Amino acid sequence: MIGDIKTAKILLNAWKLYGGSHLTLEDVKHTHAKRVEVSPAKTGEDVHFETDGELPGKLPATYEIVPQALKVRVPISSK
Repeated sequence: MIGDIKTAKILLNAWKLYGGSHLTLEDVKHTHAKRVEVSPAKTGEDVHFETDGELPGKLPATYEIVPQALKVRVPISSK
């Protein structure tokens, strides 16, 4: 999760997303979970959200890990 961070700081650190080093930023929090439920802080408030660059809708939202739902192909290591 990314906290209340200024646009300039996001732009200056956007390159870290690609290398995975964005987790070292103090405004970024991470954890492990199988299921995450998100709802507005104020009941009845319309909160639109972004997921991986897409705008799928409004809160509440539930994210859940589905085992074996994705097939991932990776190159053979050259080591």
